Amino acid sequence: MTGAERLAQFGCQLRLESVPEAVVEAAKLHFLDAVGVGLAASTLPLARRWGDAAHRISGTGHAATAFGREERMNAIGAALLNGSLIHSLEYDDTHVASVVHGSAVASSAALAIAEESDVSGDDLLCGYIAAWEAMIRLGLAAPGAYQANGFQISAVGGAIGAAIAAARICGLSEADAVSALGIAGSQASGLLAFLSNGSTVKALHPGWAAHTGLMSVALAEAGMT
Repeated sequence: MTGAERLAQFGCQLRLESVPEAVVEAAKLHFLDAVGVGLAASTLPLARRWGDAAHRISGTGHAATAFGREERMNAIGAALLNGSLIHSLEYDDTHVASVVHGSAVASSAALAIAEESDVSGDDLLCGYIAAWEAMIRLGLAAPGAYQANGFQISAVGGAIGAAIAAARICGLSEADAVSALGIAGSQASGLLAFLSNGSTVKALHPGWAAHTGLMSVALAEAGMT
């Protein structure tokens, strides 16, 4: 099996009853923490302008919660905004060994697509956990190497993790999930150039990764390989 096939199989087959209880409880805590940080960030002046942009990008459909806004957005727009807000204050969680800001990606992707798909909380948590696991594995496969080459793992690996979350929540076949991972890989990026001047685009990296994962699953469902 290829790496993509193994990741897709893991994500698509994951069931909450197979996850250790301690992991489930930790996932709930981290998920709620990410939502709290995102809600706090949504009160800042810049968040209104970011939200306006995400609303324009999101197009039709209003099924998913957008932090700090009365109106809802489609899942792709909500994931873009929420992931960016969660990361913007630099209080979001990090898996130190893999250097992944996991919940900014995983929670925003899982929440948005779960709301739009109207699935259970168990399915939402499974997608969230699967995304975290995938991102950690990708980061640990080459610790520090993404950064050394000018990329943020939360953005590059995050696109893959978000695609796995969305594939699990949407019930994709393993074959379509593999395609979604490939499509996400074709879009994954996240330059570290912001380090030179503190550009706020850094906050976009998890939001863009979540957006990419959801878009990749939609394209895979449409037959793109």
